[in-house]
Amino acid sequence: MTDGDGIRVDGQEVRLVGLDAPEWDQRARHRDGYWFNHGRRVKSALIREIGGKRVRVLVEDTDDFGRLLGTVTCKGRDVGEWLVREGHAIAAYSDRYKRVEREAREAKRGMWAHAHNFDPRAHRYRKPGKV
Repeated sequence: MTDGDGIRVDGQEVRLVGLDAPEWDQRARHRDGYWFNHGRRVKSALIREIGGKRVRVLVEDTDDFGRLLGTVTCKGRDVGEWLVREGHAIAAYSDRYKRVEREAREAKRGMWAHAHNFDPRAHRYRKPGKV
């Protein structure tokens, strides 16, 4: 795993298409009031779900950094959809997982249960030193 929305397969970095997950250093505030590293929590969940298991990648494109963009499946299940459904990522850059994100929000799963969290896209552009 490279982070919450990227994995390495056969030496190639693959970004999961259609979603965005919290950045490695991104924090969130739990509903009980404590702050925690949300990015690490998401990466850990992804490792528990697919770490060391055989995955299939349907490459759809490459990004501006030369990384492969694709749909990743493990045991026939779309890993990106699982991330969004569990509230570990948001639907982004397409409508692919919008319905699943709505379900996660309504059920208050993952990031949607936190008292405070950032959209990963906004987090990348926030000013240093700000929460």
